[in-house]
Amino acid sequence: MRGVHVCKGFNPFQEDLEDKNNSLEVLWVKLCPTRLPRGVSSIIAGVVYHPPKEDNSIMLDYLTSCLIDLELRYHNCGIIVLEDLNQLNDARLKSNFNLKQIVNFATRGPNTLDKILTNLKDYYELPIQRPAFVLSDHSSIEVQPKPRVKVSQLKQTVIYRDL
Repeated sequence: MRGVHVCKGFNPFQEDLEDKNNSLEVLWVKLCPTRLPRGVSSIIAGVVYHPPKEDNSIMLDYLTSCLIDLELRYHNCGIIVLEDLNQLNDARLKSNFNLKQIVNFATRGPNTLDKILTNLKDYYELPIQRPAFVLSDHSSIEVQPKPRVKVSQLKQTVIYRDL
């Protein structure tokens, strides 16, 4: 992505975002694109993999505490969570953090296992399904930002006369 870099001063391995058991597969990154929608200070992206046979409550509690901490620390941040949660129910995350799931097609067989949860849904085009990458049996997902709408600079002419 052009014009995007990881922000200075963001340490995703700070003590409060660490997985205490070192058993979860999650990566957090703060992105600072050169242009952001008005009112959005930065974008926090989380990449999450939850194996099918792992304890669901541990992952849900961890994600909830991370999202609470990130919203407190980075006011008005955009959140994008890229996830392969398998059987984990993410309804609690969506309702508590106003996140919308934007992937609207099956990504592995008839199931939508790979999801994108975001509070920036209005700023992205609908996702595009792409072929599986390398040895994966999951479809790839492409998401592009919506083009910026340029406000036309209308010239206004004011005609007046002395009375």
